[in-house]
Amino acid sequence: MKKNESKLPELLRLLRLINEGKTLNEISEILNISHKKIFNYLTMIKNTGYDFKRNYYSNGDIIYTPEVRYN
Repeated sequence: MKKNESKLPELLRLLRLINEGKTLNEISEILNISHKKIFNYLTMIKNTGYDFKRNYYSNGDIIYTPEVRYN
């Protein structure tokens, strides 16, 4: 088993929550992981060719949205 395969279920849950439009705080609470770990997961995903845009709101919320890259 590869190093990242054990993280697959958590990554899939993370992607599902992002797709549902959950905030960073909500995702962190649901998955019981830190903001830094979420950022690290998104960096791993970015390295495979997918990207996420951070949307900042006046109440302090951060919502990630998938971003399309045209190469």
